[in-house]
Amino acid sequence: MSEPVKRFIAGAVCPGCGAMDKLKAWLEGDIAHRECVACGFSDRASNKPGAVPATRLERPAPAESVTLKFFPRKRKDPS
Repeated sequence: MSEPVKRFIAGAVCPGCGAMDKLKAWLEGDIAHRECVACGFSDRASNKPGAVPATRLERPAPAESVTLKFFPRKRKDPS
């Protein structure tokens, strides 16, 4: 049996140590594996849609926007 091809996941963040671009992933049969080369974290999941855990950082929702209003300055009389 041949060794599975292990690929790095671009932009992935390790859930164990938080390092970015250190996770490699591969398939063994119907099971998806991932492993961090920095800290050794590893896990596996069923290779069904939605079963593989998220690997990207969740970005916080943007703060409520505030509209700024600018008023022109009053000009001084030249007299």
